[in-house]
Formats: sequence, C-alpha cells, structure tokens
Amino acid sequence: MISIRQKNSFLIIIWCIGSLLFFSNQAEAYQCSPEPTDDLIQHGDTVTCNIDSIGDNDKFRFSGSNGDTVAVQVSRRGGGTPCVELWDPNGVRIGWNCTNSFNGYARINATLDQKGTHTILVNEYQNNAEMDYVLALERIMPPSAAAKPITQGAKLNEA
Repeated sequence: MISIRQKNSFLIIIWCIGSLLFFSNQAEAYQCSPEPTDDLIQHGDTVTCNIDSIGDNDKFRFSGSNGDTVAVQVSRRGGGTPCVELWDPNGVRIGWNCTNSFNGYARINATLDQKGTHTILVNEYQNNAEMDYVLALERIMPPSAAAKPITQGAKLNEA
C-alpha cells in the first residue's frame, strides 16, 4: 500500500490485491471530537487529533465484519511518539504498534475474525508527551466503498 499527499490536500491510498489495483481518494482529514475522544469512524476516514495531556488515550470505534482486512495508521504531526492498538468487540487486543524516530507512523494490518464494533486506541509511547497526529482507517479486503479499481499506467485525476 502506498500513501501519497498531493498539493490539493487530498490523500490517495493505493494498494494491490493480487493483480488488481485500487485507490481511495480521501478528502482532507476532519478533526476528532474534544476530550474525552471516543469517536465513531468508518472505513476510508482520515481524522486529525491530539494527545493534549500527559497519559491521554484517544478512542475510535468502527464496524467490522469477519474476514475484513483493515489497515490502521497513526502518523505523527508533531510532539511525541504515536502508538496504536486495535481491539475486537470482546475486548481482546488484535494488534499494536508504535512508531520509531525514523518513520513517524505506527501501523496495524489485521484480518478481523468477528463482526461487531472494533476499537482503536491511540496514545503516546511513554505517556510522557503531548502529540498531534492523523489517524487513517481503510478496509483493504474487501475494498471499501471509497476504493476505485485502476489499471497499470492509468493517470489518477482528482474526483
């Protein structure tokens, strides 16, 4: 999967499934709700948010189905070191990841094993810094409604 930021503030995400390519042309990210952050999001959403006090955790929920493959990515915009966790509807952690000082993002790719409301938690690595970040959620398989098939060599124009 490749993420490209264009000058017109659109985020294009490209991924390959077998020999098929898909892209999602997402409008600029929207701001999360104020603290305590506990937002309902959907596949294809990009959300800007912040850890605005030491020890803060932000929560995002989304609906998923058995067999869905999702990508959850948190990218640092400033401040601390982002970490992300993905939890199933029963409160079992599916995965977690923290960024390092080089790449600036934490990412989880996971295949969901049950239907229901899944939870994403975002926090700062050592809970000792404030941080601005962007959260992106995409369903890779089956492709989300925001995805459009493309062919090799195709020019991607703004929608």
